[in-house]
Amino acid sequence: MTENKPVSLREIAQIAGVSVATVSRVIHKNGRFSKETEARVQEVIDRYHYSPDITAQSMRTKRVPAVGILYPDLASQHLSEIVVELEERLFDLGYATFICGTRGNPAREEAYIKLLLQHKVSGMIFCFGAREDQRDVLGSMPKVYIGRTPGYLQLLDDWTVVIEADHVKAGYMAASHLLDKGCRDILFPTHRNLTTNMLKGREEGFMRALTESGIPHPEHSRVVVDGPHNEENGYNSTKQWLAEGRKFDGICANNDRFAIGCMRALIEGGVSIPEQVRVIGHDDTLFARYNLKRLSSIRDPIEEFCNLAIDSLLCMMEGKVPACNHYVLQGSVIEREST
Repeated sequence: MTENKPVSLREIAQIAGVSVATVSRVIHKNGRFSKETEARVQEVIDRYHYSPDITAQSMRTKRVPAVGILYPDLASQHLSEIVVELEERLFDLGYATFICGTRGNPAREEAYIKLLLQHKVSGMIFCFGAREDQRDVLGSMPKVYIGRTPGYLQLLDDWTVVIEADHVKAGYMAASHLLDKGCRDILFPTHRNLTTNMLKGREEGFMRALTESGIPHPEHSRVVVDGPHNEENGYNSTKQWLAEGRKFDGICANNDRFAIGCMRALIEGGVSIPEQVRVIGHDDTLFARYNLKRLSSIRDPIEEFCNLAIDSLLCMMEGKVPACNHYVLQGSVIEREST
Protein backbone atom coordinates (compact mmCIF):
# COMPACT_ATOMS: atom_id res chain seq x y z
CA MET A 1 0.00 0.00 0.00
CA THR A 2 1.47 3.36 -1.06
CA GLU A 3 0.74 6.69 0.55
CA ASN A 4 -0.56 8.08 -2.75
CA LYS A 5 -3.08 5.31 -3.25
CA PRO A 6 -6.63 5.99 -1.96
CA VAL A 7 -7.40 3.97 1.15
CA SER A 8 -10.66 2.95 2.77
CA LEU A 9 -11.90 3.58 6.30
CA ARG A 10 -11.24 -0.07 7.10
CA GLU A 11 -7.62 0.16 5.91
CA ILE A 12 -7.07 3.28 8.03
CA ALA A 13 -8.34 1.32 11.05
CA GLN A 14 -6.05 -1.63 10.31
CA ILE A 15 -2.97 0.56 9.94
CA ALA A 16 -3.75 2.49 13.14
CA GLY A 17 -4.53 -0.72 15.02
CA VAL A 18 -8.03 0.36 16.10
CA SER A 19 -11.63 -0.45 15.16
CA VAL A 20 -13.49 1.14 12.25
CA ALA A 21 -15.86 2.77 14.74
CA THR A 22 -12.92 4.42 16.55
CA VAL A 23 -11.62 5.93 13.30
CA SER A 24 -15.10 7.29 12.63
CA ARG A 25 -15.32 8.83 16.09
CA VAL A 26 -11.96 10.53 15.62
CA ILE A 27 -13.02 11.90 12.22
CA HIS A 28 -16.33 13.23 13.53
CA LYS A 29 -14.93 14.27 16.94
CA ASN A 30 -17.77 12.29 18.43
CA GLY A 31 -17.54 9.79 21.28
CA ARG A 32 -14.81 8.70 23.66
CA PHE A 33 -11.19 8.01 22.74
CA SER A 34 -7.85 8.80 24.35
CA LYS A 35 -5.52 11.57 23.20
CA GLU A 36 -2.98 8.91 22.25
CA THR A 37 -5.53 7.07 20.09
CA GLU A 38 -6.65 10.30 18.44
CA ALA A 39 -3.05 11.24 17.62
CA ARG A 40 -2.26 7.78 16.18
CA VAL A 41 -5.39 7.71 14.01
CA GLN A 42 -4.95 11.29 12.84
CA GLU A 43 -1.34 10.59 11.87
CA VAL A 44 -2.47 7.73 9.61
CA ILE A 45 -5.29 9.84 8.15
CA ASP A 46 -2.85 12.65 7.34
CA ARG A 47 -0.21 10.30 5.96
CA TYR A 48 -2.62 8.70 3.47
CA HIS A 49 -4.61 11.90 2.84
CA TYR A 50 -7.78 10.06 3.74
CA SER A 51 -11.11 11.81 3.26
CA PRO A 52 -14.44 9.99 3.63
CA ASP A 53 -16.46 10.26 0.45
CA ILE A 54 -19.82 8.61 0.99
CA THR A 55 -21.27 10.47 -1.99
CA ALA A 56 -18.72 8.91 -4.33
CA GLN A 57 -19.40 5.49 -2.84
CA SER A 58 -23.15 6.02 -3.34
CA MET A 59 -22.62 6.96 -7.00
CA ARG A 60 -20.43 3.92 -7.52
CA THR A 61 -22.81 1.44 -5.86
CA LYS A 62 -26.03 3.25 -6.84
CA ARG A 63 -27.08 2.99 -3.19
CA VAL A 64 -27.70 5.69 -0.60
CA PRO A 65 -25.69 5.96 2.66
CA ALA A 66 -28.36 4.26 4.75
CA VAL A 67 -28.79 0.88 6.43
CA GLY A 68 -31.98 -1.00 7.27
CA ILE A 69 -32.22 -2.63 10.70
CA LEU A 70 -35.03 -5.19 10.97
CA TYR A 71 -36.10 -6.46 14.38
CA PRO A 72 -39.12 -8.44 15.65
CA ASP A 73 -39.94 -6.68 18.92
CA LEU A 74 -38.40 -3.67 20.67
CA ALA A 75 -40.40 -4.55 23.79
CA SER A 76 -37.46 -6.91 24.30
CA GLN A 77 -35.00 -4.87 26.32
CA HIS A 78 -32.17 -7.17 25.24
CA LEU A 79 -32.97 -6.58 21.58
CA SER A 80 -33.50 -2.84 21.96
CA GLU A 81 -30.03 -2.57 23.53
CA ILE A 82 -28.52 -4.13 20.40
CA VAL A 83 -30.57 -1.98 17.98
CA VAL A 84 -29.69 1.26 19.79
CA GLU A 85 -25.99 0.33 19.79
CA LEU A 86 -26.07 -0.42 16.07
CA GLU A 87 -27.88 2.83 15.26
CA GLU A 88 -25.40 4.91 17.25
CA ARG A 89 -22.40 3.32 15.58
CA LEU A 90 -23.86 3.71 12.10
CA PHE A 91 -24.63 7.36 12.86
CA ASP A 92 -21.00 7.87 13.89
CA LEU A 93 -19.99 6.43 10.52
CA GLY A 94 -22.23 8.83 8.62
CA TYR A 95 -25.04 6.40 7.79
CA ALA A 96 -28.74 6.99 8.30
CA THR A 97 -30.79 4.06 9.57
CA PHE A 98 -34.25 2.75 8.77
CA ILE A 99 -35.40 0.87 11.88
CA CYS A 100 -38.14 -1.57 10.88
CA GLY A 101 -40.32 -3.47 13.36
CA THR A 102 -41.47 -6.75 11.81
CA ARG A 103 -43.39 -8.02 14.88
CA GLY A 104 -42.07 -11.46 14.01
CA ASN A 105 -44.33 -11.56 10.95
CA PRO A 106 -42.60 -12.96 7.80
CA ALA A 107 -45.00 -11.10 5.48
CA ARG A 108 -44.31 -7.82 7.28
CA GLU A 109 -40.57 -8.49 7.07
CA GLU A 110 -40.83 -9.15 3.34
CA ALA A 111 -42.75 -5.89 2.85
CA TYR A 112 -40.04 -3.96 4.73
CA ILE A 113 -37.31 -5.59 2.66
CA LYS A 114 -39.02 -4.43 -0.52
CA LEU A 115 -39.35 -0.89 0.86
CA LEU A 116 -35.67 -0.82 1.84
CA LEU A 117 -34.65 -2.04 -1.61
CA GLN A 118 -36.80 0.68 -3.18
CA HIS A 119 -34.96 3.23 -1.03
CA LYS A 120 -31.66 1.75 -2.27
CA VAL A 121 -30.11 1.25 1.16
CA SER A 122 -26.47 0.17 1.26
CA GLY A 123 -27.01 -2.80 3.56
CA MET A 124 -29.33 -4.54 5.99
CA ILE A 125 -29.01 -5.98 9.50
CA PHE A 126 -31.51 -8.60 10.68
CA CYS A 127 -31.79 -8.89 14.47
CA PHE A 128 -33.32 -12.17 15.59
CA GLY A 129 -36.82 -12.91 14.26
CA ALA A 130 -37.99 -15.30 11.54
CA ARG A 131 -35.86 -17.56 9.35
CA GLU A 132 -37.47 -17.00 5.98
CA ASP A 133 -35.15 -17.42 3.01
CA GLN A 134 -35.03 -14.03 1.25
CA ARG A 135 -32.04 -14.71 -1.02
CA ASP A 136 -34.05 -14.35 -4.23
CA VAL A 137 -35.24 -10.90 -3.13
CA LEU A 138 -32.02 -9.64 -1.54
CA GLY A 139 -29.53 -10.83 -4.17
CA SER A 140 -26.13 -9.16 -3.63
CA MET A 141 -27.39 -6.81 -0.92
CA PRO A 142 -24.82 -6.78 1.95
CA LYS A 143 -26.57 -8.24 4.98
CA VAL A 144 -25.77 -9.35 8.52
CA TYR A 145 -27.88 -11.65 10.68
CA ILE A 146 -27.52 -11.19 14.45
CA GLY A 147 -28.90 -13.86 16.76
CA ARG A 148 -30.71 -15.55 13.91
CA THR A 149 -29.57 -18.41 11.70
CA PRO A 150 -30.90 -18.57 8.13
CA GLY A 151 -31.80 -22.01 6.87
CA TYR A 152 -29.07 -21.82 4.23
CA LEU A 153 -26.22 -21.51 6.77
CA GLN A 154 -24.06 -24.01 4.85
CA LEU A 155 -24.51 -22.02 1.62
CA LEU A 156 -23.54 -18.51 2.74
CA ASP A 157 -22.38 -16.22 -0.05
CA ASP A 158 -19.96 -13.28 -0.02
CA TRP A 159 -22.83 -10.90 0.80
CA THR A 160 -23.97 -12.59 4.01
CA VAL A 161 -22.54 -12.75 7.53
CA VAL A 162 -24.19 -14.58 10.45
CA ILE A 163 -23.36 -13.68 14.05
CA GLU A 164 -24.94 -15.73 16.82
CA ALA A 165 -24.45 -16.74 20.42
CA ASP A 166 -23.44 -20.26 21.39
CA HIS A 167 -26.91 -21.18 22.62
CA VAL A 168 -25.94 -24.71 23.65
CA LYS A 169 -23.14 -23.30 25.80
CA ALA A 170 -25.51 -20.70 27.27
CA GLY A 171 -27.97 -23.36 28.42
CA TYR A 172 -25.11 -25.48 29.72
CA MET A 173 -23.62 -22.58 31.70
CA ALA A 174 -26.96 -21.63 33.24
CA ALA A 175 -27.67 -25.19 34.39
CA SER A 176 -24.10 -25.71 35.60
CA HIS A 177 -24.28 -22.54 37.67
CA LEU A 178 -27.37 -23.81 39.50
CA LEU A 179 -25.88 -27.29 39.90
CA ASP A 180 -22.67 -25.83 41.33
CA LYS A 181 -24.82 -24.00 43.89
CA GLY A 182 -26.30 -27.30 45.04
CA CYS A 183 -29.56 -27.39 43.07
CA ARG A 184 -30.80 -30.86 42.12
CA ASP A 185 -34.46 -30.32 41.23
CA ILE A 186 -34.28 -27.61 38.56
CA LEU A 187 -37.22 -26.52 36.42
CA PHE A 188 -36.61 -25.54 32.82
CA PRO A 189 -39.68 -23.65 31.49
CA THR A 190 -39.82 -24.07 27.74
CA HIS A 191 -42.11 -23.75 24.73
CA ARG A 192 -44.26 -26.54 23.33
CA ASN A 193 -42.64 -26.15 19.90
CA LEU A 194 -38.99 -25.11 19.70
CA THR A 195 -39.02 -22.93 16.59
CA THR A 196 -35.61 -21.25 16.83
CA ASN A 197 -31.99 -22.36 17.17
CA MET A 198 -31.81 -20.31 20.37
CA LEU A 199 -34.56 -22.28 22.13
CA LYS A 200 -33.31 -25.62 20.82
CA GLY A 201 -29.72 -24.87 21.75
CA ARG A 202 -30.43 -23.65 25.27
CA GLU A 203 -32.53 -26.71 26.03
CA GLU A 204 -29.86 -29.03 24.62
CA GLY A 205 -27.17 -27.41 26.74
CA PHE A 206 -29.35 -27.51 29.86
CA MET A 207 -30.10 -31.22 29.43
CA ARG A 208 -26.46 -31.99 28.74
CA ALA A 209 -25.34 -30.34 31.99
CA LEU A 210 -27.90 -32.29 34.03
CA THR A 211 -26.96 -35.57 32.35
CA GLU A 212 -23.24 -35.03 32.95
CA SER A 213 -23.97 -34.26 36.61
CA GLY A 214 -25.78 -37.56 37.05
CA ILE A 215 -29.22 -36.05 37.62
CA PRO A 216 -31.76 -38.86 37.08
CA HIS A 217 -34.44 -38.29 34.44
CA PRO A 218 -33.33 -34.79 33.35
CA GLU A 219 -36.29 -34.73 30.94
CA HIS A 220 -38.56 -34.28 33.98
CA SER A 221 -37.07 -30.81 34.45
CA ARG A 222 -38.71 -29.65 31.22
CA VAL A 223 -42.01 -27.84 31.86
CA VAL A 224 -44.02 -26.48 28.93
CA VAL A 225 -45.36 -22.94 29.36
CA ASP A 226 -47.66 -21.87 26.55
CA GLY A 227 -47.81 -18.26 25.43
CA PRO A 228 -45.14 -15.55 25.70
CA HIS A 229 -42.42 -16.05 28.27
CA ASN A 230 -42.96 -12.72 30.02
CA GLU A 231 -43.39 -11.55 33.63
CA GLU A 232 -47.08 -12.50 33.78
CA ASN A 233 -46.54 -16.05 32.57
CA GLY A 234 -43.53 -16.47 34.84
CA TYR A 235 -45.61 -15.33 37.80
CA ASN A 236 -48.67 -17.46 36.99
CA SER A 237 -46.63 -20.56 36.18
CA THR A 238 -44.71 -20.39 39.45
CA LYS A 239 -47.92 -19.84 41.44
CA GLN A 240 -49.29 -22.98 39.80
CA TRP A 241 -46.17 -25.04 40.57
CA LEU A 242 -46.33 -23.97 44.20
CA ALA A 243 -50.06 -24.70 44.45
CA GLU A 244 -49.49 -28.17 42.99
CA GLY A 245 -46.81 -28.85 45.58
CA ARG A 246 -44.20 -29.39 42.91
CA LYS A 247 -40.72 -29.98 44.33
CA PHE A 248 -37.98 -27.73 42.91
CA ASP A 249 -34.96 -25.83 44.17
CA GLY A 250 -33.97 -24.00 41.00
CA ILE A 251 -35.50 -22.31 37.95
CA CYS A 252 -33.57 -21.82 34.70
CA ALA A 253 -35.62 -19.36 32.63
CA ASN A 254 -35.15 -18.64 28.94
CA ASN A 255 -35.23 -14.88 29.54
CA ASP A 256 -35.04 -12.38 32.38
CA ARG A 257 -38.65 -11.21 32.12
CA PHE A 258 -40.00 -14.70 32.83
CA ALA A 259 -37.48 -15.14 35.65
CA ILE A 260 -38.56 -11.88 37.30
CA GLY A 261 -42.18 -13.10 37.28
CA CYS A 262 -41.06 -16.36 38.88
CA MET A 263 -39.24 -14.48 41.63
CA ARG A 264 -42.30 -12.34 42.41
CA ALA A 265 -44.47 -15.45 42.86
CA LEU A 266 -41.85 -17.15 45.03
CA ILE A 267 -41.55 -14.14 47.33
CA GLU A 268 -45.33 -13.82 47.64
CA GLY A 269 -45.49 -17.54 48.40
CA GLY A 270 -43.04 -17.17 51.28
CA VAL A 271 -40.23 -18.97 49.45
CA SER A 272 -36.79 -17.58 50.22
CA ILE A 273 -34.47 -16.71 47.31
CA PRO A 274 -31.79 -18.08 47.00
CA GLU A 275 -31.91 -20.11 50.23
CA GLN A 276 -34.81 -22.32 49.11
CA VAL A 277 -34.98 -21.71 45.35
CA ARG A 278 -32.33 -20.24 43.07
CA VAL A 279 -33.31 -18.47 39.84
CA ILE A 280 -31.28 -17.63 36.73
CA GLY A 281 -32.38 -15.95 33.51
CA HIS A 282 -30.91 -15.15 30.10
CA ASP A 283 -29.98 -11.85 28.37
CA ASP A 284 -28.81 -9.81 31.41
CA THR A 285 -31.30 -7.00 30.83
CA LEU A 286 -32.04 -3.98 33.01
CA PHE A 287 -34.72 -6.13 34.64
CA ALA A 288 -31.94 -8.36 35.95
CA ARG A 289 -29.64 -5.57 37.04
CA TYR A 290 -32.14 -3.35 38.86
CA ASN A 291 -34.73 -5.74 40.28
CA LEU A 292 -35.19 -5.40 44.05
CA LYS A 293 -33.44 -8.76 44.41
CA ARG A 294 -31.04 -8.69 41.49
CA LEU A 295 -31.21 -11.60 39.07
CA SER A 296 -28.35 -13.82 37.95
CA SER A 297 -28.33 -14.12 34.17
CA ILE A 298 -26.45 -15.26 31.08
CA ARG A 299 -25.14 -12.24 29.19
CA ASP A 300 -24.53 -12.27 25.45
CA PRO A 301 -21.42 -10.39 24.23
CA ILE A 302 -23.48 -7.50 22.82
CA GLU A 303 -20.53 -5.20 22.19
CA GLU A 304 -18.77 -7.92 20.19
CA PHE A 305 -22.01 -8.63 18.28
CA CYS A 306 -22.21 -4.99 17.23
CA ASN A 307 -18.50 -4.62 16.44
CA LEU A 308 -18.53 -7.64 14.14
CA ALA A 309 -21.83 -6.62 12.55
CA ILE A 310 -20.67 -3.10 11.68
CA ASP A 311 -17.19 -4.16 10.54
CA SER A 312 -18.61 -6.99 8.39
CA LEU A 313 -21.31 -4.79 6.85
CA LEU A 314 -18.83 -2.02 6.02
CA CYS A 315 -16.53 -4.56 4.42
CA MET A 316 -19.29 -5.89 2.18
CA MET A 317 -20.62 -2.41 1.37
CA GLU A 318 -17.10 -1.55 0.18
CA GLY A 319 -17.35 -4.46 -2.25
CA LYS A 320 -14.94 -6.70 -0.33
CA VAL A 321 -15.28 -10.29 0.79
CA PRO A 322 -15.73 -10.59 4.59
CA ALA A 323 -12.99 -12.36 6.52
CA CYS A 324 -15.54 -14.77 8.01
CA ASN A 325 -19.18 -15.55 7.21
CA HIS A 326 -20.24 -17.21 10.45
CA TYR A 327 -19.36 -16.21 14.01
CA VAL A 328 -20.47 -18.10 17.13
CA LEU A 329 -19.77 -16.11 20.31
CA GLN A 330 -19.83 -17.31 23.90
CA GLY A 331 -21.68 -15.45 26.64
CA SER A 332 -20.92 -15.38 30.34
CA VAL A 333 -22.62 -16.01 33.71
CA ILE A 334 -23.42 -12.84 35.65
CA GLU A 335 -23.96 -13.94 39.24
CA ARG A 336 -26.21 -11.85 41.47
CA GLU A 337 -28.43 -12.25 44.52
CA SER A 338 -30.94 -14.70 43.02
CA THR A 339 -28.44 -17.57 43.05
